Amino acid sequence: MKKCFNKNAIIPYDIDPNELILRVLFKPLFFSASKNKIKYNSFLPPHSIDIEQRSRVSVFRKDYSSDSNCKNSAVTIKMNNQEYVGFLSFLGIHLAKVNELPGISVKARLIYTPIDNKSNYRPLIGKFYKFDEGLPMHAEISYDKPLELDNPNINHRKYAEAMVKEVGHSVHLDRFPNDINWNDEPISFKRIA
Repeated sequence: MKKCFNKNAIIPYDIDPNELILRVLFKPLFFSASKNKIKYNSFLPPHSIDIEQRSRVSVFRKDYSSDSNCKNSAVTIKMNNQEYVGFLSFLGIHLAKVNELPGISVKARLIYTPIDNKSNYRPLIGKFYKFDEGLPMHAEISYDKPLELDNPNINHRKYAEAMVKEVGHSVHLDRFPNDINWNDEPISFKRIA
């Protein structure tokens, strides 16, 4: 069956500062159910052997996917002893705000990193559509310095804590985690009044 694409289905390489970004939340690593709040680990890269992975945090570009598609992609992620609980939403501009805070010595930016249906990064060649197979809406928070192994990484932690302070209120817990689709309020950035 041929897919029908419209102009708005093309995903731009550049990420707009006002674009809605989602981070998948897992408990207990990223979310404390007892305290009902996110943890700074939500914004930290994994402690991987791969140095490139130690500077990147996976996110979804929500403006180029549906709530249900983001959920379907999130529940396929397997992490040891972790349970999917929902999403944290923020805007690209929040990274820029934290980059400018005094005392923050590492910087981060959003980069577009689409993934194919075999979990491989796709080269940024040609056009990407929100209906492409794989994770065409995948992006990453990219730190300018990787985490160091066997190091407390205080500067990365300060950055992550500042992001939690900036956007930690915008949590979307999935009240129906066993449903195939997202059956809750539409996901958006929750502004504090």
